[in-house]
Order: sequence, then structure tokens, then C-alpha cells
Amino acid sequence: MLNLTWNLARNVKLSEQKLVDHLKQLLDRSLRYCEITVELLKQAGIEVAFHGKEKNEAAHYCSTCEVEVFNLLFVKEINKKLMVHCQDCARKTSATLEGFKVLNQFTLDELREIYQKFCHNSVQNQQQSLPPSLQHTNMNSMNSHLGDFNSKDQQKPVS
Repeated sequence: MLNLTWNLARNVKLSEQKLVDHLKQLLDRSLRYCEITVELLKQAGIEVAFHGKEKNEAAHYCSTCEVEVFNLLFVKEINKKLMVHCQDCARKTSATLEGFKVLNQFTLDELREIYQKFCHNSVQNQQQSLPPSLQHTNMNSMNSHLGDFNSKDQQKPVS
């Protein structure tokens, strides 16, 4: 789902506000997780090597627990085969990540740029979905006008 979410943010313009809000939340959490993890790895003296991601490369899953692994791949050679692990399973195997190589598929700057563009474009989409007469209207003034309208209706006698 994380790879799908980042691909949607990168490639699709959405107009459904609830979906946009949910995606923003997922992107934000994912980005913060990557930032914090990279910082903790640096503090521990563990190098994060850039690996990149091929255009149609499939999502990676932990070879132990099968959870989707996004961006930060904890890789270990097992029986002459490179196996991807999530951070939790890698640390269960070795608290110091001994024997693991950490690879990232996107730089933090790339992820931040995708996030910022998505947030900016979704704000534009929200403005564009309003009628032209309301695109620059202050919500407080709209609410006060609606309040006036509603109070006038309530004053009318019901026949």
C-alpha cells in the first residue's frame, strides 16, 4: 500500500478530498518514518547506501514476516541469496544490524518533493473544484452569510 500511495501522489491528480486527506496522512507518516530511521542509522554509524528503484520494479516484502518494505531495505545474504527484511525483523536477527546492508530506493529529498507537490496540487484541486465565485471567498464570511440566511428562514411563520 505504501508503494501504491507514493505512486498515486507522484502520478495522479485526485479530486476526492477525503481520499486526498488520507493519502496525505499516509505520506506524512511514511516520510517521517524514513527520516527518523535514516537519522538513527547515521547516529549508530550504519551507512545507508542508495540503491534506487527501477521504473516497473515490484514492491519488496520482508522475507520473514511478509510486511511491505518501502524505501529502506534491510538486506542480508542468506544461503547465497539476498533477502529483504523490514527493520523490525532485521533488528530481531541482530540488534546492531550486523551482517545487514541498508539500501534506500528514494532519497529523502525526492520523497519530500513528492509530498510537497502532492499537498500543493491537492490544495489547487480543492480550490478549482469550487465554483469560480467562491474560489477566493473566506470560509468565515461564507458561514456568517449562511447564518444570516438560516436565521431569516427560522423567523418565517410556518403555515
